[in-house]
Amino acid sequence: MTPLATIKHVSSKNANYGDAESYLTFEHDEFSGKALRDKNGHLIPREEYRMDTLLCGEDDFAIACMRANLRYNKNNLRGDVRSHHYIISYDPRDSEEHGLTIDQAQKMGVEFCRKNFPGHQAIIVTHPDGHNRSGNIHTHIVINSLRIEDVPLMPYMDKSCDTKAGMKHRCTSACFRHLRSEVMEMCQENGLYQIDLLGGSKDRVTDKEHWIQRRGQQKLDENAGTAEQVFADNRSGNTALIAENPAKPSKYETDKEKLRNIIRSAMSRADSMESFERLLGQQGITVKESRGRFSYLSSDRTKPITDRKLGNDFLKDAVLEQLAKNARLGSDSGRMEMDHAIPDRKLVSPLTVTEPIPVRKEKPAAFEKAKEGKKQVERIIDLGKKMEEGKGEGYRQWGTLFNLKQLAESMNYLSNHGIKNYQELEARLTDAMDKSHDLNQRIKVLETQIKDMKTFQKQILQYRSNRAVFIQWQNMKNGKQRDAFYEARYSEIAQATAAADYFRAHEIKSPLPSPKKLQAEIDDLISRKAGLYAEYKDAKKIADELMTVKYNIDEASRMNPEHQQRNRQKRHGMTR
Repeated sequence: MTPLATIKHVSSKNANYGDAESYLTFEHDEFSGKALRDKNGHLIPREEYRMDTLLCGEDDFAIACMRANLRYNKNNLRGDVRSHHYIISYDPRDSEEHGLTIDQAQKMGVEFCRKNFPGHQAIIVTHPDGHNRSGNIHTHIVINSLRIEDVPLMPYMDKSCDTKAGMKHRCTSACFRHLRSEVMEMCQENGLYQIDLLGGSKDRVTDKEHWIQRRGQQKLDENAGTAEQVFADNRSGNTALIAENPAKPSKYETDKEKLRNIIRSAMSRADSMESFERLLGQQGITVKESRGRFSYLSSDRTKPITDRKLGNDFLKDAVLEQLAKNARLGSDSGRMEMDHAIPDRKLVSPLTVTEPIPVRKEKPAAFEKAKEGKKQVERIIDLGKKMEEGKGEGYRQWGTLFNLKQLAESMNYLSNHGIKNYQELEARLTDAMDKSHDLNQRIKVLETQIKDMKTFQKQILQYRSNRAVFIQWQNMKNGKQRDAFYEARYSEIAQATAAADYFRAHEIKSPLPSPKKLQAEIDDLISRKAGLYAEYKDAKKIADELMTVKYNIDEASRMNPEHQQRNRQKRHGMTR
């Protein structure tokens, strides 16, 4: 599965702020986190990165943070959280398809930090690639947990200390949900790939589980017998060697992933809650319901795992929906007994149910990546125009072959999509363009609603944060004191007055809705917009492909006058 834009968070109690900057600017081992050194013992700088700091003045990030901690007498205890590390990762396809560069990502990261972490000293560093070498540009944002400036009230803040200088940043669930919605909005505004980060994921893999899988995979690759030798032993029928070196799984699975696989297998067979519990019970797993949630307990654990920690596919509603679907389809597998569905095995743990994975040679990752980014059909070239521009005979020969290939790809596209004639091609293109236009208009309507609700939310926050000052100024009787107070607190009074004028202009009366309630509605709109945006990208891709195919057919007819009669006939009955 292709990774899309995501945001992760890690808090740190490390008192040495310089370690964060060192990690971002020098090479480190991906598993141990230790700095890599050359043969002379010197740190190895990263090949390419971009770096900026905020609110650090002329000092570097570490010095600025330590000065702020001393000024406010904070972050001096051993257990204090001293920094927060946020990572925004982009889809690898954004570089080639949407022109995302490391400089653009760095600019977006600085603006994201300035908007969402005001008042905090920060270091922002963007790298062109990750440890997995997939080519995903990502931005690191490390902030000092201490706030050095007063900041406006944000919708996710629920305590007055969240806006005060000298207080610390709290990454609450409401705060992180807000950051997810901001990442989605940022990616959609810049035309980048994005998924719904607010709706959860089918498999909720935490950062801890990710690294357990990565380390386990590394150990498996180092210790397992070579797949090629196992394959050769099977082909040669050497049973002695097979017994000594049996085929081993080539992919490491965490305990959570094994549990997910067993639950999915049971969900695909069961057509009732009773059969679902029976199938899991045969594997040593107990399912319980408490406070509207399912929890799963395997025999090798003492503490159950709740459904939401496994992913959205394992939530109570999702499981019951799948069981009801199986019942409607009359699934035979749902009525099978477990002893017939899964053969008996001698298990060390109920989570070790695995089948030998067949050995096959994988294609290089670079080949798969190039294949994925390649367009199915490309526009043919107007060779006559190119030759007039001064192209040579070699280009003409290459262009002729290229055009023939694209025409063949166009005809294959028509055949694969069941398009039989030119009229049907035009109808499909019109439908695809109408669908993409309709989705685009619906997205714009949601964008307008989101913008209006954010403006309303901002006015409520401004009014509530400055209401006390505004009322105090209104209740003053002494004219001189009132004028002096107005000059001293002009900013707060002006913001409260502007908010009150906004409410009157839009006929909004008390009681005002809470910012949290508005934020939930905004998140819902953003989530709906993300779903429509994904549909729009797919519809636009189909429309572009159909438009390219139609262009190729029209250009081929125009550039080959001797075949115009045949092409006119093909318009009414197109065949390969």
